Amino acid sequence: MKKKILFVINTLGQAGAERALITLLSYIDKNQYDVYLYVMLNQGELVDEVPGYVQILNHHISPKSLHGKAGERELVKEVLTCGLRHGSGLRQIGSIVRNYKRMKQQDRVQLDKLLWRTVADGGKRFPMEFDLAIAYLEGASTYYVADYVLAKKKVAWVHVDVNEAGYTRELDGDSYDKIDHIYGVSHEVKDAFLTLHPECKEKTSVIENIISVEDIQKKSKEESSSEFDKNSFCLLTVGRLHQQKAYDVAIDAMKLVKEKRGDIKWYVVGDGPLKEELQKKIKDEDLENEFILLGHRKNPYPCYADCDIYIQATRFEGKSISIREAKALGCPLIVSNVSGNREQIEDGKNGLLCELTKESIAEKILYLSDNEALRQQMSEMNRNEKDDHHLEELKKLFEDI
Repeated sequence: MKKKILFVINTLGQAGAERALITLLSYIDKNQYDVYLYVMLNQGELVDEVPGYVQILNHHISPKSLHGKAGERELVKEVLTCGLRHGSGLRQIGSIVRNYKRMKQQDRVQLDKLLWRTVADGGKRFPMEFDLAIAYLEGASTYYVADYVLAKKKVAWVHVDVNEAGYTRELDGDSYDKIDHIYGVSHEVKDAFLTLHPECKEKTSVIENIISVEDIQKKSKEESSSEFDKNSFCLLTVGRLHQQKAYDVAIDAMKLVKEKRGDIKWYVVGDGPLKEELQKKIKDEDLENEFILLGHRKNPYPCYADCDIYIQATRFEGKSISIREAKALGCPLIVSNVSGNREQIEDGKNGLLCELTKESIAEKILYLSDNEALRQQMSEMNRNEKDDHHLEELKKLFEDI
């Protein structure tokens, strides 16, 4: 008799954890396990990439982008639906007000963190008992699995530095007490989680996200990144247009680069809530021909393959999947010296670490763009790196149920 595994995730948008889940699902043996998926907010453009043998418990998932106007309306509607279902919105009013006041005092109001508990309480309930339930993201997914899923074993993945991301013990409540095991995607993510929940030390370990190097390399050859100026030196960043990704600092750095070299262009693949704000800043700094927002790409890998340097100068990460994807395609790297990035770089060998300042980023760009031999060394080292060592740990997790 096949074991039943349930995965729960907040959305299926084009982000690192979501792409990693799709890859993980493709490695599960459908002859041994019945695999189920529940998407808390009922939305995400990756829904079409879910393997056919996975049974999606949502009645219908909208494939609209999470960041376009239509997608934002869908999200609002789904959050309101969750707030009405089971009376969850009324029950959470006190908590929402308390946490809003705290966030306001810290000048860091985050609507998703405020509403995750409402979304979890308003999630659909399923009478089926699962052998293993996996909350694949922080927030709503974890709260939902802890409180409302019937399972013999429950685990949760942590993908970000929870302190940098804005999670607190009050937001999490006792959810992690009800989880049997927690996996951080990196050692720094695990350590950050344990500063918030030290009582979970004995049941917390590390399993990195899974990527398919073979699939990434195959997709990189499917088309050409035609937007790239072939006569220019091309920089690339892939990531949603969000405060975490520090594009404001990147634009300032590009202004300094332009003053030294006029043949460098920086392309960004991704969409997000800061699009209009960033477009205005680019225009104000007269960088419309040098810092170019390409928008969402269903297949971003040809851009990786065609760029001269991949840059991940972010404020924080979990363990950046974009860096691992760039490595798989042999990109020289410049990354900010923050959690989730620095674990993946041997400074000066397979990439360069920079501080998150416009001066440091610009300095590293100019140095590496002028050093072809070092770029070739980095490219070869990254392309030859093995990235499949966590598959056995995942297999053991499933076998243990």
